[in-house]
Amino acid sequence: TPSPEPTARGDGAPGMEGGGGVDAAGGGVHTWRLAHVCAFAFLLHLKPSEPHIVPYLTDVKGFTNESVANDIFPVSVYASLVFYLVAGPVSRRIGLKTFVLLGATCKLWTRILLVWGTSLAAMQFTQVLFAAGSSADAILLAYAYAVARKDDGDAHPNSSTPTPDPNDPPSSARPGGRYRTVTAAITASHLGSYTLAALFGQIAYESGASYASLFHFSLGSVAAGCVVGCLLPSAPFDRGPGLLLYTARPTRTAYAPRPTRTLRDELRALAKATRDAFDATTSACYGSGVMIVLSAWWVLSSAPASFLEWYGTNLFDAIDGDADVNGYVVFVARLAMTAAAWAGG
Repeated sequence: TPSPEPTARGDGAPGMEGGGGVDAAGGGVHTWRLAHVCAFAFLLHLKPSEPHIVPYLTDVKGFTNESVANDIFPVSVYASLVFYLVAGPVSRRIGLKTFVLLGATCKLWTRILLVWGTSLAAMQFTQVLFAAGSSADAILLAYAYAVARKDDGDAHPNSSTPTPDPNDPPSSARPGGRYRTVTAAITASHLGSYTLAALFGQIAYESGASYASLFHFSLGSVAAGCVVGCLLPSAPFDRGPGLLLYTARPTRTAYAPRPTRTLRDELRALAKATRDAFDATTSACYGSGVMIVLSAWWVLSSAPASFLEWYGTNLFDAIDGDADVNGYVVFVARLAMTAAAWAGG
């Protein structure tokens, strides 16, 4: 039985209404736009200092291992809970590119405070900025889907509806191919950057480079990423009005008496308005309950990997603070993740 044809929009682009939804027809991508976003992600994650942050905080900044584990790192965990929850609605309101650039700015300020900050409050604030910047990594994928998408109209600029080629393979030959390509490219870019940075950072440290020099290099890489990010194109639906969270008040007849409302009525009205706002937000950001479930699964599945990595590096430093091989540990872990991302695409 032949697969049903994808629903076409007026501009000749199949499937993805308004830049979102399921792209069952696959489709092509703008190679140079995708390469631009990949370069942006690569530079932001080219940080050879990351595997050595625990010995840097203890040996260079003078904090104890207990303070790092109990007073500094937990701040990012609690901050992430807030930033990841609001990332979707806020990015929809202010625009995908704007949110991604704000995340890059937070990463830049994280690097600045790590290099020149000295107090415990400064280090704790770096964890807040780190959480804010990390929440933009998820939005970066949505931004990449929007700007790298190549509509059928791009291949047929002089016609509103492309002429089908009987020799082309059926549209269901590679369902969701565009999403797999973009996801694999972006994920492999930042994981590959992290992997290479961990390896060369470890080699540089064993060759005599100081922790401070590694952190200065990371600062320069993130700054270069911010410059590249400023040149990124705007997403197609960044020009939209954003979320409409509040409905218009019903008009009342002139001189109509105000109905008497009890406290219970007010609480019910408040609960209904909260539910309506939540439904409007989730519908505009995620489209369906299925996407909410998948997003929750993604959050639960991604949290242990990051936690175990940083727990391991902190534990190694506590066991033997003189033998810093965290770069090799992170290199092996991120290399496996990079290979999985590339294979999935």
